[in-house]
Amino acid sequence: PVQVVITPLTGLMLPSLSRAAGNSAQYATLLSGFFRVIGLVMLPAAIGLAIVANEAMRVLGGPRWADAGPLLAALAASILVQGFFNSLGSVLASVGRADRLLTASIVIAAVLCAGFFAGLEIGRRAGNPALGVAESYSLAMILVFPFYLAFAMATVGLSWRLWLAEVHAAARPAIGMGVVLIAGHVLLARVWHLPDLPL
Repeated sequence: PVQVVITPLTGLMLPSLSRAAGNSAQYATLLSGFFRVIGLVMLPAAIGLAIVANEAMRVLGGPRWADAGPLLAALAASILVQGFFNSLGSVLASVGRADRLLTASIVIAAVLCAGFFAGLEIGRRAGNPALGVAESYSLAMILVFPFYLAFAMATVGLSWRLWLAEVHAAARPAIGMGVVLIAGHVLLARVWHLPDLPL
């Protein structure tokens, strides 16, 4: 979901924000709109995939892919921030601060590498190194995101509260969807077994 939505969106973000870089009010309005779209798509995708990951992998990939369900569920948590994360590169580039984008990228890469190694080791000890890496990736992304957001927003002279307002608006329906999905998931699992698609 991240690549399908964010790649074309960032293609629009960079030129739009670059043109508005000299007008702080217009820039803030545009950025709010982009954050709103990302939140409205990514938050339900993350919550939905986390809930139905096991079934999704069995239906889409068949029984041989059943073991990938927990991996998808673990990675779904990263979707909560990944779309916003990717868009912040366009934010920094739109104001000509490639130097700050480079600094942030180096720090983020170092944190993710440390997370991968820690997740691999913890996963090995638990008997599932792939799941350890997936969980550590999601955790590292979620932990580093607030710092990256604050760094990027300070660079463009805006408060991180602009992001929070848009996420808050998108989170309410996403959480509602998640509650309905969990309830439906529990009820349907008791009465109906969805067969694997023959592939």
